[in-house]
Amino acid sequence: MKSFATFQEDLTDKRQQLLQRQKAQKQSSAERAVKSRASFEKEVDDKKEAIAKKERKMREKEEIKNEVRRELQSEE
Repeated sequence: MKSFATFQEDLTDKRQQLLQRQKAQKQSSAERAVKSRASFEKEVDDKKEAIAKKERKMREKEEIKNEVRRELQSEE
């Protein structure tokens, strides 16, 4: 039969292990949150960049159309 002192030591050890495990889980969760946020921000930036690129191309096409129209009108 375990003595009270041994029982108390075992209980303290288990409590310490649990606290360490909880601390490790909390840290892991925080790291995952940081990675997730960084990934989300990168995705948002990439989408913004893609939209800006698309808009630039559309403006360039529009400018070319306008140039062609002006040239055609000047030839008439």
